[in-house]
Amino acid sequence: MRRLSSAARVSTSLLLCAFVRVAHAQSPTAPPSSPVVLRAQRLIVGDGTTIDQPVVIVQGDRIIAAGPASSVAVPRGARVIDLPGHTLLPGLIDSHTHINSSDSDGGDMAVLRETGAHAAIYGVVNAKKTLDAGFTTIRDVGATNYADIALRDLIAKGVVPGPRIFAAGPSLGITGGHADVNGWSPLIQIPGTGMIVDGVEGMRKAVRQNIKFGSDHIKITATGGILSVGDAVNHAQYSEEELRAAVEEAARLGRKVAMHAHGPRGS
Repeated sequence: MRRLSSAARVSTSLLLCAFVRVAHAQSPTAPPSSPVVLRAQRLIVGDGTTIDQPVVIVQGDRIIAAGPASSVAVPRGARVIDLPGHTLLPGLIDSHTHINSSDSDGGDMAVLRETGAHAAIYGVVNAKKTLDAGFTTIRDVGATNYADIALRDLIAKGVVPGPRIFAAGPSLGITGGHADVNGWSPLIQIPGTGMIVDGVEGMRKAVRQNIKFGSDHIKITATGGILSVGDAVNHAQYSEEELRAAVEEAARLGRKVAMHAHGPRGS
């Protein structure tokens, strides 16, 4: 594959946004409309190969054809967008996000200052930024108040723009662990940054509760983390029995499990 020049790389990033927006511009429930045809200098295929002078045909929310201009016919009545000097890319996937968080929320301090309403607003803003950056699918691995699930559903309904989301809901963590908020007076009741769950039966119930409220998968914090206080990064937090209970319950209900784990002790 040829190396792109700096100018071409800039063009690629700009065009990717346009490409994604075109593919998401129409609701799946909308009446059939005329196809949109994109013509550009090159197309980078998902396997890394490139196609020069490509034609990509979008119908509704689906790409129905893509290939060299010599082999893909432009449908009659299509809206044609010519993008000379630009490069097309498929939509990207981010498999580890916290879409309802903010870089400036202060980490654990956010639970003292903010509510689920803040998370919802962060999510709407971040979802549009994520889509504009070319990511058409994300896997979100932990949000309080089921804010990621609400965002997922509103994007699917066309209420707000954003990528397709596979959402976890609140992550599961032990008392005093990575999903908890430590270091404060025991007289202060502070919610965790996830759902605080202990014991085998607690894990089973938490998995069931998250799935009840719409989780696509289950997120477990299996070790400490570098951004939390009072927990060891490389030490396992849940027992094997607790983890087994959560995984078995998730599998029984048709869900997979994602783990936060620093080092092999958490896996």
